[in-house]
Amino acid sequence: MALVGLRIALYLQFLLGLIMLLGRIGGPGIRNAHAVLSILIAASTVLILRPLLSVPNDWVRKGARFAPLSTLAISLAMSAGNIYGVFVGYVHVALGIATIGLVEAASARQRRTRR
Repeated sequence: MALVGLRIALYLQFLLGLIMLLGRIGGPGIRNAHAVLSILIAASTVLILRPLLSVPNDWVRKGARFAPLSTLAISLAMSAGNIYGVFVGYVHVALGIATIGLVEAASARQRRTRR
C-alpha cells in the first residue's frame, strides 16, 4: 500500500514540476508544495524500498531507492544558487523522469515476486 502512495506522490510531483516549468499556473504555493513533496518522497523511498527478504535487492531496486536523493540534491543546489542554468534544469527533469521509471520497475518486480 505504501508503494502505491509513493507512486501517486511521484506523479503528483511530476505534475507540479511541469506546472512550474510551463509557468502558466502557480506561484509560491506550487513551488513550496513541490519542495516539500520532494523531501517527503526522498525520505519515504529510502524506507519503502528497503531490502526485504521476499524481494530480490537487484540494481533496479537499489537505483529506485536512491534516485530521488540525486534529484533532491540537484534541486537543493539550484535553490541555494550553487548551480544554475537551463542545462541543470534539464538534468533535474531527466533525473525526475528516470526516478519515476525506476520506482515503477521496482514496484512491478515486487508485485511479481510476491504473487
